[in-house]
Amino acid sequence: MKKVLSLALSLALCVSALAGCGSSAPASSSAPAAPSGSASAAAPAEKHAPVDITIGTGGTAGTYYVVAAAMAQAINDNSDFLNVTVQATKGSVENINLANTGELEMGMSNSDGVYWATTGTGSYAGKEQDVSAVMSLYLSCGQMATLKDSGINSYA
Repeated sequence: MKKVLSLALSLALCVSALAGCGSSAPASSSAPAAPSGSASAAAPAEKHAPVDITIGTGGTAGTYYVVAAAMAQAINDNSDFLNVTVQATKGSVENINLANTGELEMGMSNSDGVYWATTGTGSYAGKEQDVSAVMSLYLSCGQMATLKDSGINSYA
């Protein structure tokens, strides 16, 4: 249940954030204004130019792909101007690199990778990327495991 709620809230956040992708210019109309008492006084809904968004994921059997495909379906089903597609990639690092070059509009990544990319540290030492975090998808606590008799007692 927690995963479903987290996914629903993340999706709502994503849809809300993407709703701001429309034009910020004021709507103009060549039609004359309707008289104030007229039944047709309500302004027509503003039309947006279509916006294509490609989300980089990971392998087609992985969590990123499955979640992004569900997000894309929900957005496409509820938007008249957003067209979201998913692209299978090699994962987090490739998604950051493709987003940085503009080949993807969005890409899923682990939080440490985004942090390193935006600060030019870690695996991106000296190579700060022009990307930013949009939303947190889910908490990801990592665990390390080894055989009991391996002689490995810590990860330091």
